[in-house]
Amino acid sequence: MLDLRRRYREARWPWVTTDYAIDETITRLFSRRPFASAEAFCAGLFRAESEGLPILERITPDRFQRAWDLRLRYRDKPRMSFTDLTSFAVMRELG
Repeated sequence: MLDLRRRYREARWPWVTTDYAIDETITRLFSRRPFASAEAFCAGLFRAESEGLPILERITPDRFQRAWDLRLRYRDKPRMSFTDLTSFAVMRELG
């Protein structure tokens, strides 16, 4: 992970994620880690986000609709998460 962060920094590529992906991260952390360590990780994430790393894209009603359209299009992939679909919608939008 550190190598990936270094390569992004060197290439000046932004780290972008969505509030839905953060939601999944928070849920997983608090279900698998001691409360204090999950809370500390999230506090660090929120501090980093307030400084612009990562860039946090919100799932708006329009993005939600585009993700829903993808859900309907990929009916042959029932295990694909809706969070992943919202991320795909945002990636397409941002290029």
